[in-house]
Amino acid sequence: MNGFTYAAQLWGSQGDLPIIALHGWLDNSASFDVLAPHLTSVQCLALDLAGHGFSDQKEGLSDYPLWAEVSVIYEIADQMGWQQFGLLGHSRGSMMALISAGVYAERISHLIMIDALLPPVVDPDKAPEHMMASLEEIRRRVNREVSLYPTYEDAITARCFSRFAPVNQRTAKILATRGLSEVDGRFHWHADGKLWASSNVALSADMLWAFINRISAPVLLLLGSRGLMTSIQSENTVLQRHHQAVKKLSATVLTFDDGHFLHMENSVKDVAQSIRQFLLANHKS
Repeated sequence: MNGFTYAAQLWGSQGDLPIIALHGWLDNSASFDVLAPHLTSVQCLALDLAGHGFSDQKEGLSDYPLWAEVSVIYEIADQMGWQQFGLLGHSRGSMMALISAGVYAERISHLIMIDALLPPVVDPDKAPEHMMASLEEIRRRVNREVSLYPTYEDAITARCFSRFAPVNQRTAKILATRGLSEVDGRFHWHADGKLWASSNVALSADMLWAFINRISAPVLLLLGSRGLMTSIQSENTVLQRHHQAVKKLSATVLTFDDGHFLHMENSVKDVAQSIRQFLLANHKS
């Protein structure tokens, strides 16, 4: 696509309800390996987003803003012949799905978000400082050596105990199928290191609300009781913004006794059932 290669996985059959699935930060499309087979009557196309999995990485000092993938999502839908389609996102992919659903709102049939809702916003007065911090972090990351692990097991263990979002060993091994590479007998997680930096430019709160106000699709928000969304309760302003968005979107909110990767771990069958019921209840003939 314009000289950039995107990898993807596809489940389901032509004629089923089309859904594009967007994985989380530093993950890949294997994030949906467990869930997608349970989504009967759905044709699910899960992308390896730029810089992740088997998709290309951006060259030089280019960043990875959430909205950079919006045009890609609609281009892929056009290539698949999908005039209308649903969006399914996990974590950062949910934020990307939210923004995408606010662009060509009439093309999105359903919006399903797993353990994330709103992207972080920036006060316009602080935009220069935000950009400076982003540029400096990207430069550091470009020149930083990747972490190499002596064995496959060591790499899996490192992912299990990630400070950002720990996972069980089975989940780590699934993500490793598209995220782990061997170099000279050692192993490394090959997502682009520049993904650790925030994007050069972030949305303001007013800009974010402009996208939210355009969304017309039914919305399902699936949360883990020990997921990342529970951590926002420590900041009242952010929590209030999320509550306002849930109300504005008339979102159906379900919480499962699980962590951030509820769609891959203990709750996956219940998550799948909830998605199927949501799609059936909001089916347009």
